[in-house]
Amino acid sequence: MTISPFINVIPLDTKLNGVDLNKIENVFNKNVDIIFDCSTDPEVTFILDKIDYKGSIFSFGITNNAKSFVSITGKDLTKQSKTIFEYIENEPPTYIEGTGCGYTTFEANFNDISTLLNTGLKIINDNYSKNNTNESFIIKPDFDDMPRIDIEEYEYYTCSYNDSSIHLSRNVLRKIEENITTHYPKEFGGVFIGFKENKNFIITNILIPDKYENGKTVFVRHPGSLNDRLKNIHKITNGKIGYLGEWHSHPDGPTSPSKVDLNAMKDIAKDKNITIDEPLLMIVQIGSVPFDKELYVYSNKKLRKYE
Repeated sequence: MTISPFINVIPLDTKLNGVDLNKIENVFNKNVDIIFDCSTDPEVTFILDKIDYKGSIFSFGITNNAKSFVSITGKDLTKQSKTIFEYIENEPPTYIEGTGCGYTTFEANFNDISTLLNTGLKIINDNYSKNNTNESFIIKPDFDDMPRIDIEEYEYYTCSYNDSSIHLSRNVLRKIEENITTHYPKEFGGVFIGFKENKNFIITNILIPDKYENGKTVFVRHPGSLNDRLKNIHKITNGKIGYLGEWHSHPDGPTSPSKVDLNAMKDIAKDKNITIDEPLLMIVQIGSVPFDKELYVYSNKKLRKYE
């Protein structure tokens, strides 16, 4: 209170781990507009997933040595957390005795934590002030070559058919829009690369083919150097990042897949040189219609749509 004297604090005596989820739901919806969960406890996110809370939730986490900061929002907080931390975490936390605290804590410099946290809060606040949608994001500082802070925001999609999910980088979407705009009115496309954990995907980047045929209603990519580039990415990331699927445009057309698209995904799923049996497909429309997209996964001989 002495740090922020203009803030009024109103305590709520409802325990989050109480057995009455309806009570928790009612108290939160009546008194709370935004929840910031800093517990990094899956029990907390599990309870928050269970209640029908009308406000916004931001679940924060920082990895060991403050190498990354994560803000997870929207639905499926527990599921999102598991996938994202599997992706970014490459070492178990090392615990040390905390100063002035009865509990051990992970290794991290206060200045590093403060920088990441304040950057994350700035992103959320700016989105609110501009009426933009807040998405889950990862902040990673990098001081190896040139000091910088990488920020990746991810749109989140789910497929009820096979309980699959996709985190799609907004930077990837910008790259796709730039490429298909350049090739309009012809179709154009490429390859998704990223991380896969069970049936959950994080699309981190795209590869552009150097050999292809395209026209107003056709796009055929040829191997060219793509296979070599994919092998190299797989090698330098120790197998973490690999091929996830395909994307291409339908100029002035619908985002629904054609029979040609379905047959192409069948061939990819059967290809023994590709280590993914349920590849992704994104179809993008552009031109006289606004930029739009639909995401699909090839599962059980059909293309299943993400929402």
